[in-house]
Amino acid sequence: MPNVEIDQLRERLRQQDITIGFIGAIGAGKSSLAERISERLGIGIVAESFQENPYLENFYSDPRTWSFRSQVWFLQDAVGQASKIKNIGAAVFDPKFDMHTDVFARVQCEVMGWMDKRAYQTYVQLKEILLQEYPLREPDLTILVDAPFKVLAKRIRKRGRPYELRMLEHFPQYLMAIQGYVRVWRREHPHANVVTINTNNTDISNEASFEEVELQILKALLAKKS
Repeated sequence: MPNVEIDQLRERLRQQDITIGFIGAIGAGKSSLAERISERLGIGIVAESFQENPYLENFYSDPRTWSFRSQVWFLQDAVGQASKIKNIGAAVFDPKFDMHTDVFARVQCEVMGWMDKRAYQTYVQLKEILLQEYPLREPDLTILVDAPFKVLAKRIRKRGRPYELRMLEHFPQYLMAIQGYVRVWRREHPHANVVTINTNNTDISNEASFEEVELQILKALLAKKS
């Protein structure tokens, strides 16, 4: 049975250039939720091209040697992806730009020590130069996707990406730190328009559960746009 309230809210947003960014730990369910939201709202999804990162396999095998190069690649890819908003208008970004700059790179430097402070400062300077050339608009809404770490680990094992499995086996503290720094990001951005979704408590494959999430997201978007 159609949800009249959701239909009405969706129609109010249909003519606006909505931008939504996703942030969350590895295995939290960002991509699955982003795909459903993109489909339901009828707007395009801009996803990272992690498979194209030529340093990714090297990084997961030897993170100390390859951390800087892998993150610089993700940085330029993220800026390139996010800059597309000027051409496509409404979009869902999976993940949002901050996921690489404020989470992955910081964890690799501040927690794991894989990227030394000199390399990290170079990384930050490069980020600032790129953002001067390609200024990015903050998304109208950030969806923070979370779940308990044991759930994240279970999902990582289930989807079976070899490099993630190696990281889970050898450096589980890295994956835990990513989750922690996502929460740090939230505390450091208290005025950001954020909806937090715990995917351990929400089955987005279930239509009734997903409609509850969608309603929450639509209301947050309209509050921002009004």
